[in-house]
Amino acid sequence: MGQYFLIANQNKQQFIDPFRLPVSEKISALLNSDLINTLLPYLIVGSQNRQYLKFKEAGYYTQKYLGAWYGDPVDLLGDYDEEEQSWIVRSEYENISIEISAIVFELKLDLMYQILEETESGSRCWLELIRAVADLDHPPVSLLHGLKELFGGSWKDELYRRIG
Repeated sequence: MGQYFLIANQNKQQFIDPFRLPVSEKISALLNSDLINTLLPYLIVGSQNRQYLKFKEAGYYTQKYLGAWYGDPVDLLGDYDEEEQSWIVRSEYENISIEISAIVFELKLDLMYQILEETESGSRCWLELIRAVADLDHPPVSLLHGLKELFGGSWKDELYRRIG
């Protein structure tokens, strides 16, 4: 089976659970994940970066999480090697996996359309992520528009039908 990992910020008491994303929790897949490698820089960018303000206005979740982990240590915790700490993180910290994924749909429209293409081919893991992001309190407008383009006006019914 192997060890499964999560990404944690113990100062903010938040974590990203790759199991909630279409990413393997195994170390090699996690370190090579395009999705994780896209999302982490948004969390750790500092406000002194010249592009920061441009990105900060992109959407609700970008505003909320852009630079939120800046300056904090970020841990990759395994469920074997750091079993106790991993359990504490999973049970007591805020899981921001879906909210942080919404940033992709707010900022990375090219990646968003790649993901939507995956859902059109029936990729269940991407369908579940899209459903979770679309069900957030503030779903990204670009995602809703993309879903309407892909599935038509009754996109929600079609999305749920494909998930089963």
